[in-house]
Amino acid sequence: MKTIILGFVMIFALTLACKDSDSLTMEKTETKSNLKDMIQNVDKRINTLKGQLEIAKEGTKSELRAQIRSLESRKRELIERMNDLPTVDEENWAEFQQEIDRFIKQTEEKLQQLAAEFT
Repeated sequence: MKTIILGFVMIFALTLACKDSDSLTMEKTETKSNLKDMIQNVDKRINTLKGQLEIAKEGTKSELRAQIRSLESRKRELIERMNDLPTVDEENWAEFQQEIDRFIKQTEEKLQQLAAEFT
């Protein structure tokens, strides 16, 4: 009888672990999609700024170049974080997710600022 009960407990624990694992996998997939979208948005803004750079007055060119470099750096960071996704486990997922959310929000704000400034 103890063996049967222990077996049910183990099956229950494994079922919960699988559900947690499935949930984490879904969250990682969603986060990866969000990161890809943000990378595309950053690329679009970089291309827009590069187009503006070609027709900009000399006084504006240095600021445009600085903003392009800043966005290229941010893009590399987004890619690095996306590449880190497979190594994140359940223990550190919440902290990693908060960091990603904060970074995406900061990037969105930066893109909006640049859109307002260089449009």
